[in-house]
Amino acid sequence: MSMTFHITESDFKSESQGSCPPKGAYIAEITDVPGPQWKPGYENVGKELSNQIRFRLLDIEWEHPITSFFTWQRENDKGYKSLTFLNERAKSNALLVAALGELPYAGMTLDLNDLLGKRVKLHIEAKPNGYPNVKMITPLSAADERKIERTAPAAAPAAPAAAPEPGNPERAARSSSRRTERLLKKISETAAGKGWTDDMVSGLADDEFGMTLEQMSTDELDELLAIIEDEEAINF
Repeated sequence: MSMTFHITESDFKSESQGSCPPKGAYIAEITDVPGPQWKPGYENVGKELSNQIRFRLLDIEWEHPITSFFTWQRENDKGYKSLTFLNERAKSNALLVAALGELPYAGMTLDLNDLLGKRVKLHIEAKPNGYPNVKMITPLSAADERKIERTAPAAAPAAPAAAPEPGNPERAARSSSRRTERLLKKISETAAGKGWTDDMVSGLADDEFGMTLEQMSTDELDELLAIIEDEEAINF
């Protein structure tokens, strides 16, 4: 038995729409990291290992969790596997850098459970169906950290902290250098997309922070990037 449907514009309008906060950048905490599952790859070619991570927005009253899919590994149709999060353009790479504060490196053991409770900046806008679309993930800036401190409930006095375990200063320096390079590149690309010259970016850094780009810390570069991304923040 055949069946036909006549689709009208009102049918689309009657479809249930999702709920999304206003377009913007929000501080968010990672609240759920399910174990990744294999599923068919793009256009059913190969397969990919992915999961849907859940976030809670902290700087606005929003009752609904924000979720987004992340791919961690791909396998092509010939059986070759690659770690997706090593690609600096991958969303999973951006999440790791924002949450853990360093780029993946040779010898690193990644446990996705370490992401639980970490806080990042989600840049969100609505999809056509009304549901949130996480367009970009960036680390918290120093201003974000101060905002969290101001809004956090007063805590009981903490016990004296244990002495930190000795780390690897050389590895930390390499990670900080890579993050600085990545931020400078992002600032340059974002500014160029708005038609700003290098002199305009340098002038903004001097006006806002009283220093050159080379003198700025990664937290200050984060704040500068946020200012440039805000189209209404400055008018040359």
